[in-house]
Amino acid sequence: MDVEKGAVMFTISWKLTLVALLTVPVSVLITGTIAPRAQKLFGRQQEHLGKINGQVEEIYAGVGIVRVFGQEENEEETFAKHNDSYFDASWKAEFLSIMIFPLMNFVKNVGYLLIAVFGVIDVINGAISLGNVQAFLQYSNQFSQPLTQLANMSSTIQQTIASAERIFAVLDAEDMDETVHPAEGLKTDTKLTFKDVSFSYTDAPLIENFSLEVPKGEMVAIVGPTGAGKTTIINLLERFYDVKGGQIYLDGQETRSMSREDLRSHIAMVLQDTWLFTGTIFANIKYGREDAGDEEVYRAQGRQLHPPAAGWLRDPVKRRRDKYFPGAKAALDDCPGLFS
Repeated sequence: MDVEKGAVMFTISWKLTLVALLTVPVSVLITGTIAPRAQKLFGRQQEHLGKINGQVEEIYAGVGIVRVFGQEENEEETFAKHNDSYFDASWKAEFLSIMIFPLMNFVKNVGYLLIAVFGVIDVINGAISLGNVQAFLQYSNQFSQPLTQLANMSSTIQQTIASAERIFAVLDAEDMDETVHPAEGLKTDTKLTFKDVSFSYTDAPLIENFSLEVPKGEMVAIVGPTGAGKTTIINLLERFYDVKGGQIYLDGQETRSMSREDLRSHIAMVLQDTWLFTGTIFANIKYGREDAGDEEVYRAQGRQLHPPAAGWLRDPVKRRRDKYFPGAKAALDDCPGLFS
């Protein structure tokens, strides 16, 4: 134990013990000065790494669009910019973090030298024996060893802290308000009603006093330019966001008076981009209704198929870009300079 070693050192010579203890605040001062600066740089490093990963993922998914609009060079320039920023933050963070260990080692050796000098003086004056000085030097080396080991691991510790900060920033994000707001029902024969709905993501209004009635069994198309709020209307219906003003009624019941789980169980949505989860096509089709029977799944895929004619539905989904993203492999092969 370090406390026991310190006690033994104090019994050998209290003067030499004070000399050994002087290295502790110096080591703490060095760590306290360098570590916060390195920590900020490690945070920047993780931030730029996230940007690089995000761009690579986007380009991989949309490589066809990149080629169609001839944006290969622009994407390479953006990637190089992110990569240079990542490199700059990385080497500075690593340099500062690595410097802690040699500086701590230097302080330790200086302390070791001072102990040896003052110990020799005490031996000459007859205040202590040479054997006790040698034993004290061994104890002092072991006493400072934990601080040296901690400094040696400082780079790993700071990288871990920087990564943990980004993770906890997501985990600590405010959850959606699950409060169910009691509200009076609406006596109507319509399936869906938007009544004077207003909403905005920022201070600038996006949707103002929007009203819509959708009768049962009717098909309605919402048409408008990009950014007009078409997707936002669906997000409000699903309660990904709550309206800032007005009400939305489903079967005469205001959606805010329903839990999100209950509300979404009454809504089916076909997204613009299809995502296949690991498993089988069959399992992906019944993803929204786990209690669906085999016949319902066969009907849902659009053709009257029965086993074994529809056996392919139970084939495992293979995540291969050339299988589920036709042309993506060729597109990537034709862009040898991208990310090289």
